[in-house]
Amino acid sequence: MHPIASVLVRVAALSSLVPGFTSTDSIARSLSPLTVPACDTLAIPVSGLITLVAIGPNGAIAWTEGSRATEMRVRGTSGELQTIGRDGGGPGEFRTISALGWRHDTLWAYDNRLRRAQGFVRGTTLLRAVPISRSGNFLARDDTSFIGSLPEVVTPGRPVEIGSSPLTVGIIVPATGATHTILSITPAKSTDVSVLPGFSPFGIIRGSLDASLWCITARGADDATQLACSTSAGREVLHQQAHLVPHAVPAALWDSSVSVFAEQMHVPVGEVLKQFARSRTVTAAFDLLINGRSEIWLLRSPPAEATATWERMAISGSRLTPISLPRRLQLRALNGDIAYAADTDADGLQALVRCRLGLRDHGE
Repeated sequence: MHPIASVLVRVAALSSLVPGFTSTDSIARSLSPLTVPACDTLAIPVSGLITLVAIGPNGAIAWTEGSRATEMRVRGTSGELQTIGRDGGGPGEFRTISALGWRHDTLWAYDNRLRRAQGFVRGTTLLRAVPISRSGNFLARDDTSFIGSLPEVVTPGRPVEIGSSPLTVGIIVPATGATHTILSITPAKSTDVSVLPGFSPFGIIRGSLDASLWCITARGADDATQLACSTSAGREVLHQQAHLVPHAVPAALWDSSVSVFAEQMHVPVGEVLKQFARSRTVTAAFDLLINGRSEIWLLRSPPAEATATWERMAISGSRLTPISLPRRLQLRALNGDIAYAADTDADGLQALVRCRLGLRDHGE
């Protein structure tokens, strides 16, 4: 998870304890009524927080649990459930699974610590391991190349403004170590440094389920959000400065964030209040999902709010009808009118669910 968003994620656990906490004053939410989709639990037992989800051919599903997963769970096309991997550096083992995706009937899992990808036929039988010479979050593009985020290599001693390093998607050929950039954006320099982390715009890189489309968001000029998308072949299909609808920040959420940030930094709350001006609205996106090859979804509401508001945009840049979902449904993957989500109950326990959203303008 991006460090700038970590404050709000922690606040999510505290928000229910704040007297008078409400999220009904959101400006963006007034655009769309609450949607409660029909979901089924897929009869899948889950023991931790669901992180990565990959949807394969004929309904096969793979997912990881926890932020440093060393194993993945796979539900095959006939409903059988298996656990693949364990902690270690040998064949079929992982230190941290950081990317997960299907290529035809092979499930590829990338380990950013071991810097290698491993392919499993039908998600179960180890096919081969491919060393990858640099860090990133890579998915298989074909049998010889991998595609994903390419973090900038920062030269030691060179001053770098926080949040202004380029965000890059590229292809790497493991056999030669060659890389090819297909999409890159440099965030605009911040004009207001007195914004509490967690309410600041930050960069996000996401790929579609089949790794054929990649999109980036980054801070733009004048409170805009840079948004760009490219095919895996390097054809840019969208690049614009999007002015997202301002989303109101409830006073209780701001106060809770200040308290958590002060605790993290080991400073008095009063010092934080002196340094940061209160944010009354945010114009940034907190997450990004790609639906097929035609839609982009931008999460506009902070994680602590009871309703998750998603702005939807066609790949052409035109706006689609936004959707608001119960916060307990944390979207992990989109496939047309079907969403796969982590459904969190009142005790904080999660289940992997599949929901039909009822989108009338999908693919427009």
